[in-house]
Amino acid sequence: MTCDQVLTKDEHGADLTTSSHDPMWKLVLSVDPPNEFAGRKVFDQVIFGGKQALRSRLKLICSRLAGKKTDGAIDIEPTDFAGKRCRVTVIQDEYNGVKNNKVTFAGYDHLDATLPGNGSQLAGQETPF
Repeated sequence: MTCDQVLTKDEHGADLTTSSHDPMWKLVLSVDPPNEFAGRKVFDQVIFGGKQALRSRLKLICSRLAGKKTDGAIDIEPTDFAGKRCRVTVIQDEYNGVKNNKVTFAGYDHLDATLPGNGSQLAGQETPF
């Protein structure tokens, strides 16, 4: 998959935030060819601050998608994600009776699943849909 867009503002130009007012970005990922689902989009959110679990997921995404070191403070910009390629684990989730594709908590992996230290379980497998 390729990260096509990183949205940081809403339609009125205000910074995106969660309902708890934590800053967030929205990622738009697209399935790469030659996969039969090429061109389909998957949407995800990167949330800054908030609960420890959200900070842990942020560090996973920063290291696995953007290739950033996450052992200290993370300096990240939207351009660090845009255009990056990766493998993504997607599950089908239901919210308010509507089924959606959802990226799992630790669902990002380097595109090259053989890289050391990326924790990949997907080597040799197709992107799950």
